[in-house]
Amino acid sequence: MNDVKKSSLFSWLLFDLANTVYAFVIPGLYFSVWLVTEQGWTDQALGFATSSAMVIVAITGPWVGARSDGSQGKKPLLFITTLACIISTFLLGTFNVNTSVLLFIISLIGFNLGSVVYDALLISVSNEKNRGKISGMGVAFGYIGSLTGFGVATYLQNIGYSYIEIFRSVAILFMIFSLPAFIFINEKKVSTIKSNIKISESLTIVIKSWKHSRKYPGLTRFLVGRFFYADAINTLIGGLLAVYLVEEAGLTPEDSQGILALAIVVSIIGGYVFGRAGDKFGPRICTLVSLVCWMVSL
Repeated sequence: MNDVKKSSLFSWLLFDLANTVYAFVIPGLYFSVWLVTEQGWTDQALGFATSSAMVIVAITGPWVGARSDGSQGKKPLLFITTLACIISTFLLGTFNVNTSVLLFIISLIGFNLGSVVYDALLISVSNEKNRGKISGMGVAFGYIGSLTGFGVATYLQNIGYSYIEIFRSVAILFMIFSLPAFIFINEKKVSTIKSNIKISESLTIVIKSWKHSRKYPGLTRFLVGRFFYADAINTLIGGLLAVYLVEEAGLTPEDSQGILALAIVVSIIGGYVFGRAGDKFGPRICTLVSLVCWMVSL
């Protein structure tokens, strides 16, 4: 960590915190509950909206990644995607429910495309020796963000704030915590050539990358495996769990919030521990242990 400024590292960690303030409060809990219990939408419709956003991310993600690898760098694209997420989140509930769902989809697209760029900035705030540790710290900060978002949203709800006012408060928190990343992160450019890749070339990029991955033993299997387990996990925590606890398990929104808050505390500890364990035992073993824990708990 000696070759990385503390301000750069801390700003990167703060962005992870900002990300998960949004991820926990909006798709993970409050927007999904608002949409199903307050607006009368079904969980299937919520799932369709989320899936629509993910399809767009899958199509445009390779283009965003390729563009960010060019000489123009990652921070400009990160700024655009973050701004799209913040603005659309701030406007949730301002118009009719159909428009709010469209804004929700836009916010999800901005959030997920921004995560593609943000994750790639890890090389700018770490080195080969401490990358696992720094990544684990990012996960821990992320869950601190979830706890922060949960605490703020719960407090605002208890003093009479509406769902719409909570959505706007989350957008403001996202803006505040993400701002240092654009000021203090010293980005390491991976190319001196400007990327002129067009968005229409995304599919070509995916095909070329897939073929190129075969040169690295085990990479193809990892990508396929990660697709299936990450998709399952993201579906669960992307709002359906909160809806299930309220609609199917019969819990009140307050009870479901308490359960998720406890899960966050455990995850904060686990994120840091698994990051350190990844440096010692390797990411494969730690990933397998994590997935076994997921399967047993589900």
